[in-house]
Amino acid sequence: MDLAADIQALAGLLIDDGRSVASQDWTAAALGDGGALAGRALGLIGGCVTAGEVVEWVRQNGLTQIVTPEAPVGPVREALSALTPMLSRSGVRLVPLRRPYDALCWPHATKGFFAFKERIPHLLAQVI
Repeated sequence: MDLAADIQALAGLLIDDGRSVASQDWTAAALGDGGALAGRALGLIGGCVTAGEVVEWVRQNGLTQIVTPEAPVGPVREALSALTPMLSRSGVRLVPLRRPYDALCWPHATKGFFAFKERIPHLLAQVI
């Protein structure tokens, strides 16, 4: 399957997560640059949208599905959870993808980094 051939639109999601304006501006610039580079590589216009702009972005691009990396916790998870019913009402399915190494590591990340650190050599041996 040629994933690039299946991509119809590309955007980063900007969220207001309570960080400083400078930090959020930096994130917006990084997402914008990454979106522009990826967009050029795929022959698309890449950019950023806010949660309030997503439905219009979906409509403009004729989308029925949005694929996103899974965000299991934190502000991005909260933003995606809030967007899911809004998108669903617009006939759009939000599909979170879990990378194989996340699926392998996540069950072991229960007690902070140092407990997890002990498992890293074993986990690396499974993926290398």
